[in-house]
Amino acid sequence: MRERTKLWLSVPLAAMFAFFLMFSVTPVTLADSWTFVSIDAPGAVWTGARDSSPSGMVVGTYKWGPEGWKTRGYLLTADGFSDISDSTYPALGRRVDVRGTNSRGDIVGETSDPSKFSPGYWHGFLLSGGTVTWIDVPPGQCPAEVCETIPDTINEKGVIVGFYAAWDTPDYQNYSEHGFLWSHGVFTTLDATPLGATLTNLRGINPDGDIVGIYSEFGYDGPFHGFLRRYDGTFTAIDVPGAAGTSANSINPAGQIVGDYGLGDGKTHGFLLSEGNFTLFDYPGAVKTWPFGISANGWIVGQYNDSGGVRHGFLVNRKG
Repeated sequence: MRERTKLWLSVPLAAMFAFFLMFSVTPVTLADSWTFVSIDAPGAVWTGARDSSPSGMVVGTYKWGPEGWKTRGYLLTADGFSDISDSTYPALGRRVDVRGTNSRGDIVGETSDPSKFSPGYWHGFLLSGGTVTWIDVPPGQCPAEVCETIPDTINEKGVIVGFYAAWDTPDYQNYSEHGFLWSHGVFTTLDATPLGATLTNLRGINPDGDIVGIYSEFGYDGPFHGFLRRYDGTFTAIDVPGAAGTSANSINPAGQIVGDYGLGDGKTHGFLLSEGNFTLFDYPGAVKTWPFGISANGWIVGQYNDSGGVRHGFLVNRKG
């Protein structure tokens, strides 16, 4: 466990006035009840946390040796770490990236293994009750020669959101990224087209069907903006005032949103958007902070880079 602290990143007043959408920045310091905890898998080269559940379960990914390039998913509870890998679930590949979970214990992510999945591309998966279900773009729906599917999270109703990357071989020609929604076997492409998006990633969905993510009007070159898509289909852009780019990564049942933003200086910072107000924060002493998940009980999880460039997972308990 690392130190507990409070931290506030100020935003220029002019930037506040320039931000004329439905959101505002409230200049308040983080409450003393914001407790930061670092998460590191035993023996890992690096660790990242992606999502949590109200029951206290955290999921994420870590890199391990001796070959170094291998990644494994993990499940962290009060009983400790459990691996999510080809050792525990043989259907998975040797590289596993776990991204989301729900209160039922369903887990989603992506996996790859050159010896198992020809020609070695990433495939999305749902792990539920010990059974692996593949989440891939259905035949005939990929807009290019190759599509890789990345499920990002799953809500309490079993609805999965994420994105897929599409390109023509051999040199990633005509590259594009599209959001998708998977509901009990039905795969639907869902892009932020009303906002002018040419690239869309869906990152989070709550039980009501509200979705958050990122989009760009200019493809992979950015700049990137966050967005909220309400259950009724309406889109709203989310931009931290003064930021060079914003990503909305998760939304909980109360409508609270977490994500990250950059100021163009190479650093990444976190934000919480609640009732129209931004609270901006970093993990204490971190060079970069990426909040990826917020649960129904308000826990925030993500990852940060320390001053030496090493990646760690983190959990923020905002209730002490």
